[in-house]
Amino acid sequence: MIGKRPVYGPRMLMLALLLLAPLLVAFVLAQWCADRWSLGLAWGAYASGGRVLANGAVGLSMFLLLAALTRQLLLPLLLVAGGHALFYAASAIKLRLLGLPVMLPDLHFLTAIDAASLHLFLSYVDITLPMAVSAGAVLVVLMALFWLEPRWCRPLAWSRLIVGFVSMALLAGLWMAVWPWSAGWYGRDAMRPSPLSAMPAALHGGLMPSLIYYHHQQRHRRLDVDASALREAVARLKAQSTGPTSAMIPAKPGGTQPDVVIVLSESFMDPFVLKGMQELPDLIPNMRAALRRHHGGTMLAPTFGGGTVRTEFEVLTGMPVEAFQDVYYPYVDLSVDAMPGVVSELERRGYSSLAIHGNAGSFWNRSSTYRAMGVDRFITQRMMKNAGSVLDGGWTADRSMTDILLKELGRSSKPTVAIAISIESHGPYDSRAKVLDPAALASIRLPPGLDPAAAFQLRNYLYHLHNADKELGRLLEALRGRQRPFVLLFFGDHLPAFQGVYEQLGFVDGRDGPQQYVPWLLVSDDPGSTVPPVARPWELPALTMRAAGEDDSAWFDFVRQVGEQMRANPSDAKANDILVRGLNAGANARLSGKFDGYLR
Repeated sequence: MIGKRPVYGPRMLMLALLLLAPLLVAFVLAQWCADRWSLGLAWGAYASGGRVLANGAVGLSMFLLLAALTRQLLLPLLLVAGGHALFYAASAIKLRLLGLPVMLPDLHFLTAIDAASLHLFLSYVDITLPMAVSAGAVLVVLMALFWLEPRWCRPLAWSRLIVGFVSMALLAGLWMAVWPWSAGWYGRDAMRPSPLSAMPAALHGGLMPSLIYYHHQQRHRRLDVDASALREAVARLKAQSTGPTSAMIPAKPGGTQPDVVIVLSESFMDPFVLKGMQELPDLIPNMRAALRRHHGGTMLAPTFGGGTVRTEFEVLTGMPVEAFQDVYYPYVDLSVDAMPGVVSELERRGYSSLAIHGNAGSFWNRSSTYRAMGVDRFITQRMMKNAGSVLDGGWTADRSMTDILLKELGRSSKPTVAIAISIESHGPYDSRAKVLDPAALASIRLPPGLDPAAAFQLRNYLYHLHNADKELGRLLEALRGRQRPFVLLFFGDHLPAFQGVYEQLGFVDGRDGPQQYVPWLLVSDDPGSTVPPVARPWELPALTMRAAGEDDSAWFDFVRQVGEQMRANPSDAKANDILVRGLNAGANARLSGKFDGYLR
């Protein structure tokens, strides 16, 4: 049958359904196999009839809706199957690069798609000519099917109306996270999620059910405060000595308020943690010198290979991400009107504020989050480009970010808290984008034992890492040369994502990548100040506030004391458990605006 000439009748509809039934069964089974493939599992891992059907239920609901809309069967099935194939391929790429599958917050890309996010996504995909030709051929086939496949029922047939109503009801229930998507196959018992990673839920139930589970958690999330845990932690702190230790920066006396500069350096790590790097020239001499003078330390980031906003959130708010159940990307998962932290605390003391980032403001919902934090101005990629920023490799150069940061500090008439989120060292590290100093890139020496692909990635990364360290030195020199006090917090957010390099070289301490520490430093115009050698990301804002002399925040005082007590008694598991549970409860109270009430 050619064209849109209708073919109606119960006999034809029955024939279509008989032909379609095995195709739908094959689709559900193929989707399960694709799910297992994308996660690196055997197809039978955790397989059961319920799990296989639960994994395919969303696809079936989408097929039913498209079938009702188009009155066709084959075209909707191919569209849904193609969409799922792209989804599983993307998840496999993410798992290979970052060690995590696609998660619910990743779908933020679909609602905030723009040139910047599209550029980031495409930078990880090598689009070849055969791939482009294949994509074009698929589009031609789909268009031909739309024209050639007959319509299997009348426009107002009862079968079409019933299928359309049922499918829309199912998808509406999915969006609202209600039955049948809220329990049973998609409940906690079936998914067995972990508070530390989204991986277990995907392994046990499949990628689609894991997205449904976390969507339900997000839709019905409440900031529940464990009042007894919080009060127990507060009582324990009051019973202990909570004065500053010799390793802490002392609170500054009254006087001119310093500028507070917070720099998150993308993927900044100490390359000496890799075997063979210690025998080569040091590529982070400025960071190393600060560490030797006890102006910095190391920390275990709450993420590995990606997930910058996790570390960023902890450092800007003083709240651990793990305090909030089933939250992985807090800027997306936590939807609040006010997000208290360093910015809001300093603004109450007369500070102005600004943030700088060489990507779009919509990326990971930073614009909305910074607004909730109270940031006055957010300078993004487009504004940086208009101000003369340049690319070094595929991303905005750290040099350009430093230029704009110093210019903004120089023109401010008030004490300023400035947040700068770099991006030059962002992956992919196999990119062949043009760098500003090819000779410097070529001169970087590498340890033996790397294959060409891993060597290419590591050399690329080390080039940008060295640039970040050079800009750290330039920023410090410029801040010291100004006629006003300052506090600089500089830190790495996580290790870079190149698993092949880690596998081929290995780490000096024998631990795996997620257990490696990243460096940070806290420097002020007081040359005698020192900091703890090891801290946690959520401690850094309390240390920063103390270094700035703004040490009267109830929350940051609480956080500082928790950190001190945990460092003072690292082997006291029971006491530290009390403190951690109290800190997590306090974070929920803080975000809901109730923390101060628990201190009375």
